[in-house]
Amino acid sequence: MEIDKIYSLKEIEKHGLTPNPVANVDYSVFKKEEKIYFFEQNNNKNLRLFSVINKQSFFL
Repeated sequence: MEIDKIYSLKEIEKHGLTPNPVANVDYSVFKKEEKIYFFEQNNNKNLRLFSVINKQSFFL
């Protein structure tokens, strides 16, 4: 997956990412293995990947 690229929810699921609910934020968080992926809403069905971090950094 590439930063600044637009993905549909189906594409995100196809890559094996699972939703990670986070309260009171304007973006969506997904996880896969040791990485956390941050997406912002592009339109009703698509999301733009804007950041990827290590899982350990996310939970600090």
